[in-house]
Amino acid sequence: MSVHRVFTPSCPGTGGHSEFIVFNYPDRAELANANWIEFDEPFKLKKDVNYTYEIKTGSYPKYIHNHTLKTSGEEITFLEFVDANGKVHHDWIPAIKLE
Repeated sequence: MSVHRVFTPSCPGTGGHSEFIVFNYPDRAELANANWIEFDEPFKLKKDVNYTYEIKTGSYPKYIHNHTLKTSGEEITFLEFVDANGKVHHDWIPAIKLE
């Protein structure tokens, strides 16, 4: 999957956006980062590789109440989400759209 942009839909009435996002390889080395959703250079996410990402939003993002997200021909599995307060969630993740 080639990624050059990320979009974070916000909850109704919050009018927010993605401020910052960083993707890391399994060893925590940085793969790519962006401010205001656009990456300087597109990057590829490879199948069967566990990546981590950190996202900072300007509001409350919409959430997906699922552990998997099907994309165009791919499936992304989420293990956990840690919110800004340090609380770990296994039953929902922030919604993001990778383009």
